[in-house]
Order: sequence, then C-alpha cells, then structure tokens
Amino acid sequence: MIHYYFKIALRNLSKRKSYNLLNIFGLCIGMTCCLLIFHYVSFERSYDEQIPKNTQIFRLRLDAYLKGELLWKSATVFPAIAPTIKHDYPEVEEVCRLIDAEMVLTNLDNNVKFSEKKGYFADSTFIKMFGLELIQGNSAQALVGPKKLIVSETMSQKYFGTTQSIGKQLISKSRGADIYYEIAGVFKNYPSNSHLTIDYLASFDTYKMLLTQWGDTTNITETLFDNYDFYTYILFKPNTDVNKFESSLPSFCNKYMLQDLPSKTYNELHLIPVKDIHLYSNVNQEAEVNGNGQMVSFLLIIAFFIICIAWINYINLSTARSVERAKEVGIKKVIGAIKSELIKQFLVENVVLNLISLLLSLMLFFIFLKYFDNYTGKVEANSALLSFNYWLIFFTLFIVGTLLSGIYPALVLSSFQPIKVLKGVYKNSTGGIALRRTLVVMQFIISMILISGTVVVYQQVSFMRNKNLGATIDQTLIINGAITDADSIYKTSYEPFKTSLLQLANVNKIAASSVVLGQEIYWTNGAKKFGDKPNSEITTYIFAIDYNFLELYNIKLVAGRNFSPDFPNDRKKCVLINEKAAHQ
Repeated sequence: MIHYYFKIALRNLSKRKSYNLLNIFGLCIGMTCCLLIFHYVSFERSYDEQIPKNTQIFRLRLDAYLKGELLWKSATVFPAIAPTIKHDYPEVEEVCRLIDAEMVLTNLDNNVKFSEKKGYFADSTFIKMFGLELIQGNSAQALVGPKKLIVSETMSQKYFGTTQSIGKQLISKSRGADIYYEIAGVFKNYPSNSHLTIDYLASFDTYKMLLTQWGDTTNITETLFDNYDFYTYILFKPNTDVNKFESSLPSFCNKYMLQDLPSKTYNELHLIPVKDIHLYSNVNQEAEVNGNGQMVSFLLIIAFFIICIAWINYINLSTARSVERAKEVGIKKVIGAIKSELIKQFLVENVVLNLISLLLSLMLFFIFLKYFDNYTGKVEANSALLSFNYWLIFFTLFIVGTLLSGIYPALVLSSFQPIKVLKGVYKNSTGGIALRRTLVVMQFIISMILISGTVVVYQQVSFMRNKNLGATIDQTLIINGAITDADSIYKTSYEPFKTSLLQLANVNKIAASSVVLGQEIYWTNGAKKFGDKPNSEITTYIFAIDYNFLELYNIKLVAGRNFSPDFPNDRKKCVLINEKAAHQ
C-alpha cells in the first residue's frame, strides 16, 4: 500500500509542476537559511570546547572603581595575583598567566624575518591546562626555562620550511639586545574557535629574564599588585564551589591590593568561565574581538521564524488550492476510498515534497557554506560544520514541521463530501477559512518583524559608516611597522622611509602614531591636576603621535596648538588632551 501512495504522490507532483516547484522552492530556501544560521550559531557556541577541563577553568577580570564609580573592567589583572591565589586557596589546582609577546623574529640561516603579533609569554602550565597538542617536543618541559619558544605547524613551516624544527633558533631583539630563542616544541595549529589566537608561546621564564635585564630586582611577576597586563586563568579542583570562591575575592583584594575603602576607591576581582569568554565578555584588553551572546540567540530565533514562515506558506498554498483536488477526492470516495486512506495519501505527498526540499537544501547548504563563512568572517568554520546537537535540532524540527504542515491539508482534503463535490457546490468551511487567515496574519507579522529588524540594522550600520568621526580616513593607507623595542633600527629608518615615500606623486602626507585610529589603546596611566590628592587620579589612555598626525587626519583643535619642532619641550613635557579629559 505504501508503494501505491508513493506512486500516486509522484504522479500528482508531476501533474502540478508550477505549484509544486513553488512549494519546493519556498521550503528549500527556508531550510537552507535555517541550516546556515544553525551552522553560524553552532560555531559561535563551540568556542573553547577543545579545552579538556573547560568547565573547571575560569579567567579573572579586574574592575577598578574611583569614588564608587566604575572606571573600567579589564580582561587582564596584576601579575602577582596568580601565584598568590595558588598559595592561598587549596581548591585551586593550577594557575596560568599570559602576557602579550609581540616581537620581530628572524631565522638567520635563510634571512626570513616577520613581525609577529599573535603570541604570548606563558606559564609552563598553559600546555596541560589548555590541551595544547605538541607534535614535537616534551609538553612538560617545553616552556620551562628562559629563551624557550614553541610554535605552530604553520609558523614552523614559515620560518624553517618544515615542522621538524626542534632545537633550531629564532632571534628577536629586546631593547637592542639579541635574544636567541630555542624551538622547544611544535604544536598543532590552535583552533580558530578559541578566544585566543596563538601562533607561538615563549616561556614565562624568558619574560622574567627580560625584566631582570631591564632593572627589576624585586621579582615583580610574583610580588607586584600593579600593572594589569596579565591574562590569568584558574583551574579549580573537581566539585569546587566556584561561587563560594568568588565571594571570598573581596577579602583577597583588601588584603593584597591598595584599596581606599573610605573614599570608595578600590579594585574587584571576578570570574568568568573560559567557555563564556567569547560570547559574554566584552571588556578592556580582550585578547581578540569577541562575539555577542545575545545576537547569537536572536539569530537562532530568526532561524526558527524563517523555517516556520516556509511551512506556513506551504499550508496556506495547499489549503487554498484544495478546490482543485475536490473532484479527485469525491471520485475516490464514491469508488470506496475511506478517509484514513486519503489522509495517508496526502501525508505521503507532503513527506515526499518535504524530502525533496530537504535534499535540495542540504545540497545548497554545502555549496554555499564556504561563501557564507567568508561573508561572516568565519573562514575556518566550515571545517566544524554543525555540532551533533544542532543537526539533531534541525532534523527534529524537520520531522515535526513536516507532520504539522501535512496534517491539516490532509484533514481538509480528506473531509470533502463526495455528493456536494460532484454536484459542484463545494466550498471551504468557515473554520478552514479562519485558520488560513490566522496563518496568513502570522506569516505577515513574522515577516514584518524580520523586515523591520533588517531595516533598523541597516540604518544603524549606515549611521556608523557615515558618522563624522572627527578625523578624515579616506584615501589613507596604514602600514604596520615593527614595535620600537623589537627593532633597534626603527627610529633611524623612519625619517628616510618617510622622505622617500613623499617623493612619490600619489603620496600627499605621512604621519606616525603608536596605535592605529580605532584600535584599543593599552598604554594607560593615572593623571590628576597638580596639587590634587592621589585618590583624585583618573585613568588616561595615551596615544603617541608625530607632528604631522593632526594635519593628515584633519583633526581640529578646540583650543591651543599642535605639537611643533619649534618647541623642544613638546617632545617630553607636553600633551594634547580631548574634551572629556579636560572636563574631568
């Protein structure tokens, strides 16, 4: 009997080609959009799942308050916090610190040199805590001792042409001195779905050595509760009450940090699970640009809306064209067909049509996946595809949607009375008309919500693109140079480089700055009016520029003058401040 139903279903699909193609097209587009959004959401929510004990690892956040007012929240904290917490709290199994390690690295054997920005000085505990998989080297010793460096497969290929680079050397400069790094390990390329981008790691002992060379005599990485530049991770022992631990952090801060509680000037420490960092942490000094958990949740809702619209549209089309099937139903009932058999037939037709739509949507999904990932900026996401849970959700949704979208049209079509139909006096029931109208209204409401949301987002993006930034960035090319400390010839090279570029016909002006406009500024300091009390300091974000910077970007001064070589003190004792700083 099932074979007969499928045969009739295929015959009816071939008879009404335009109508069925319209249904298939609508369902296919809805399913494809749903799959693509599920893919994006699945990837966004998969961040840091590769970490072995990700439910036990948390990152510390530092909040600073001045006179009871929140100044900032930072993803980095003071260096001494990690070893002190490890010492004071028995429930802490391990700690790990990272600090940015931008450097210019050179392989003297083949004169390969690059400015590297995606690496850190890391405690030796990082490898085990984060499940870094070394394809070469001893994971227990690779980051123990000074001048040790572990690199990714890609980075090893870039400098040495092979992943077999253990024992080889890369050279960096630090304040004019050569640092010879030994390659102590090569690790598999770090996953892109991580809140960290890691091409290389240098041992934290190297950082301590450099501090000693620069004049540190107090072992500040273990004793200093200042200079908040260190990402700090805590691995708790199993079954630790993390909330109880976090509630003890205020007393920890009062014990070790400089707190002025009467004036409400103090610091706070908070925890965030490592798996939540990408979607739910957007504070100062994040290692990478993070996502938005609320936006991802909205996208998931939109995916459900889109596929629901497709099925509602299918139901409306099926019931609206039911008159065309009325005579077919009448004749079948006259020759002995019963209602249950007709329901099965129409359900099989619905299943066949939905299965065709599903197969086409899966094909389109895999065809457009690469282009979709490039468009969303997730160029490596297609290797992850959808997680099992999202495939399960999609196919559950498909089964439920297929049944629901088929049951009502099947009930409508199978309920026709043969005498009325064959006499030509058939008309839709009042209840059926009311249901179709309700579905149409729902369809239009959902569509209007999606369209309105799209318009609002478009207007927001247009506003941001056309907003007066206070600086002119059109026709401006940014060249990222090596950081000053990494290359001792930078200072002597800039002026000749600038002079040669200005000789080019298409080059109008050149200026230099410590940070590109729009990037986060990490250079901070406390500032107060001369004579004010120390607790009146505000945090200032410092941006170094040359004499030509304001002119190149067409930045207008509200008062005062620009830096000038005619005033020698400008190089050491003068600053420009913005209106907000002047007000404060």
